[in-house]
Amino acid sequence: MNDKLMGGYMKIDLQQLLRYVPFLVGYLVAFYYKKRYDEKKIEDLYLFVLISGLVGARLTYAVFNVGIFNYDWSSVISISRYNLNLIGGLVISLIVLYLLCKKYNLDIQKYLKYYAIILFTIFLFSSLVEVYLIHQFPFYLSMTSQYELWLSAALFIAAIFIEVLLPEKYRIKYFTPILIVCVLLVKELIGFFI
Repeated sequence: MNDKLMGGYMKIDLQQLLRYVPFLVGYLVAFYYKKRYDEKKIEDLYLFVLISGLVGARLTYAVFNVGIFNYDWSSVISISRYNLNLIGGLVISLIVLYLLCKKYNLDIQKYLKYYAIILFTIFLFSSLVEVYLIHQFPFYLSMTSQYELWLSAALFIAAIFIEVLLPEKYRIKYFTPILIVCVLLVKELIGFFI
């Protein structure tokens, strides 16, 4: 099977194409919330927050690793999963979410909950795509072990269930941001110990 697709001057292989699946699934979750709860702005917010998160992750990586780009600043736009800064992306995307909620007079707590569910869904499907790539392509180089990926996937599933199913009466004021931080810390600990 030929897994190369030609698109003008750019070659896209199946491995690269599969990396976009989590973002598509995240969009489908946003679309679900739009239809189910009549949230008109959620698709727009998803796209703005997604793009700002990716740009923030890349710019933060470039700022903290400026020595890599000594003479080739055009390589700053060359993005891969190994040259993004997760914390920078989260911070920038949360700032953009907050500013957009203020601009459109939206309930920040409600949209923060949507943000967390979509974020955990994207991370879950990223882990699953990575497991698929490891199994499907024998020479695929992954910096993450399968055990770490499966544990991370289980962690994100648990976080989605907690966020969706925990009744409001048991939530403290900043429950969702605390959950995001805790889940990401546990994910980093999983990566550290495995």
